Amino acid sequence: MKLKTKAIMATALLMSLLTMAGCGFSINVTLPPDSETATPAQTEAAVSQPPALSPETSSIAQTTPEPSSDELYVFQITATVNDVRQLKGGGVCEFKFSRAKFQGTSAAVALANKAFDDAEARFKNRMKDAIADYCDDETDAQYYFTQECKAVHEKGGTVSFIISERWFMGGVSNSSIEGHTFDFKTLERELKIGDIMIGLKADVQKALENELYEWYRAVNGTAMADADFAENREYIAQQSGPDANFYLDPDGVHVFFMPYILPATQDGVDLLFPWTMSELVGRGEWSPIY
Repeated sequence: MKLKTKAIMATALLMSLLTMAGCGFSINVTLPPDSETATPAQTEAAVSQPPALSPETSSIAQTTPEPSSDELYVFQITATVNDVRQLKGGGVCEFKFSRAKFQGTSAAVALANKAFDDAEARFKNRMKDAIADYCDDETDAQYYFTQECKAVHEKGGTVSFIISERWFMGGVSNSSIEGHTFDFKTLERELKIGDIMIGLKADVQKALENELYEWYRAVNGTAMADADFAENREYIAQQSGPDANFYLDPDGVHVFFMPYILPATQDGVDLLFPWTMSELVGRGEWSPIY
């Protein structure tokens, strides 16, 4: 398949400087093309929940029609696991996994491929355990476990992916998102939230925890939020530091907290910092670096 190369076009970057009291750090991101016509500023971070699991209609493309290419990178989304088992007892066990594969020999390409190699290895380990636990040939169980990769943002040498997980068994379902963002131009590695939230390590963690708390409190009330945060403080801290993964899409910057980080979050929490946001809880300013 002939690879396409897209010329990198010089693009004027929009800088929005928003002064805030609190932590005094900044978020540095690439604004999407339609930012000039964005809706009025929001004052609270939005939360987008993953869509409901639908194993009957779930599909993972074997490959993208054409590889995605840039002068700095070339990748293709490929399905590397497609295992459907019809069990003698009438049950079904289905496992599917897709990932990005980058072409090239640069250090940045090697790091990007390693991130997806690691994700694939984790999937296969969980698949092995699931086969042993749930896929006995005599069972009538319906078990589905899929992880689908999709590119959601490409601009200026930066590309973001999500790996959307769907898990279903006997009427019980779960879903989650794993974000990966790579910089092939400036830092030449996978980015973490601390790379675009500029500030002290404690500031980044505090800002993310504050966002999670405000969302949880709005949904469940102050008393429940205070009690659940106190009980799960250590687990929350593990996922909210500057090394947390994130992804970019047309809506803004997403940081995903895994399912059951708090009791009433069975599908996780996808915190969204919108591109149009003029105010971030405790937090600083937007300014693009790419």
